[in-house]
Amino acid sequence: LPDSASLAPQAGILMALSADGSRLVYVGPGEGDVDLWERPMHALTSNRIPETTGADSPFLSPAGDVVGFYRLNPPRVFSASLRGGPRQTWAQDSTLALGGDFGRDGSIYFVRSGGIRHAREAGGPVERVTQVDTAAGERGHAWVDVLPGEKAAIFTILRARETENDIAVVDFRTGKVKVLVRGIYARFTPGHLVYSDATGGLFAIGFDESSLTTRGAPVPLVAGVGHGENGVAHLTISENGTLLYWMGAGGGQDEVVWVDRRGQVSPIDSTIDGELYEVALSPDGRRLAFGRAEATSVNVWIKDLPNGPLQKLTLEGDNFLPSWSADARTVFFLSQRDGKPAALYQRRVDGSTNATLVHAHDSPILNAVVSRDGAWIVYMAGGDIFARRTSGDTAVMRIVGGPIAELSPALSPDGRWLAYVSMESGLAEVYVSPFPNVSTSRTIVSLGGGRDPRWSANGRELFYRATAGERDMVAVQVDLTPAFRVRERTRLFASSVFRRAELGGAYSVTPDGQRFVMFRPTSAQKPHLVLSLNWSAALDGKVVR
Repeated sequence: LPDSASLAPQAGILMALSADGSRLVYVGPGEGDVDLWERPMHALTSNRIPETTGADSPFLSPAGDVVGFYRLNPPRVFSASLRGGPRQTWAQDSTLALGGDFGRDGSIYFVRSGGIRHAREAGGPVERVTQVDTAAGERGHAWVDVLPGEKAAIFTILRARETENDIAVVDFRTGKVKVLVRGIYARFTPGHLVYSDATGGLFAIGFDESSLTTRGAPVPLVAGVGHGENGVAHLTISENGTLLYWMGAGGGQDEVVWVDRRGQVSPIDSTIDGELYEVALSPDGRRLAFGRAEATSVNVWIKDLPNGPLQKLTLEGDNFLPSWSADARTVFFLSQRDGKPAALYQRRVDGSTNATLVHAHDSPILNAVVSRDGAWIVYMAGGDIFARRTSGDTAVMRIVGGPIAELSPALSPDGRWLAYVSMESGLAEVYVSPFPNVSTSRTIVSLGGGRDPRWSANGRELFYRATAGERDMVAVQVDLTPAFRVRERTRLFASSVFRRAELGGAYSVTPDGQRFVMFRPTSAQKPHLVLSLNWSAALDGKVVR
């Protein structure tokens, strides 16, 4: 692609091939934002598509002459003709840019916070196709791909971690959902499903669209396919067997680095590498806790700064999202073990005690914090936020809840204010409410989308990562007394080059608020597009049909 119209990385789908493989539509540069661009495959240039400013996750009609897309602010699903003319609004309110698809009749399947929905005409009534089962640990439904007979669709069930996501199929007639295989972002090709996994591998498995069942075992095809947020893989397949994918964008190798408020990077320890997850700096700034993937599990590790030893803190199960006690002697973390839902555990840093259970919920706990004074546990499960005291009346209270997902709870240092992320507007935004009486008021903190709030040690700043463009790190100066008030927002640096975590925790703030701990991919390979013609023919003989 030309430098003047290159691929523009973002959270959702980046590109879509027409059914006949003759046309590519992709997300490219725009004036102050992004636009959609069209590239005929026989041409050397790309053309900007009018009426698509701010577009996210494009998908093409069966004839390839209409593109559907999301816009996040305000949340909408649109379509635009590649032949020109005004765009059409298909749906609004609580739409999520987690993929869409056209039916053969020109209708559109799209995603809302509750699951996949179907609109037969622009602005018409919306029908439910799937419903997210939060009690079963589902976080969302995404990346729908309607099968040619339009009797069913393939989609991804999002769970707590990308390694736990599943590929599923929904039968339109019965509404029944069936899990097919562990993985992300499945696309249908005749006789096969092609999908990715959390490491960037591309796989194929035989698939019978009449019985909606898989056949045989998965076959690995390609490694190093780029990934984005919420289990999107940067690939597209046409009906005539053309495959296009983004190579080298993502991957599993990271390093942990310091980043100052201007975005300047300096190393922390070159021996810390691999596939790294959430990170937490101790309150005194002397230790790091972070997650690291191993052969069969994910464990929490501790690093003494600057040049101290590195030690494994957890020894069983899958462990993630570490956080610290105020005295920096104990690490809290979420652990999934013994076949039970993920729960909150703790262990002394010096290893003098075994890991002990702090709190369990009837569904997986996906994020949890303990107040600085140790009096409260606040956590997210099933799309709602709960709280309970650690002594006295320890009854669990649902403090933020409803049909919309709420994420990433973060308590202020004085314990009087709760920052969290809500999808209520259809766009992830950071809010702050009084704690524990959260329902009395709330203030929106982010503008145009935000995730992963973190308080400064003194409570005078609240940080978050913007969700649009380069996902800038934003510092918000706030007043906490006599009431919460946003004073000033300052964009610090572009954070798109650093790893994100779907449930938060991909960065931590030093006690003085002047630096951040972040993960940076170490792959030296420059991302590039790879096009394979007649690719589906290569599956014959390799994959059981």
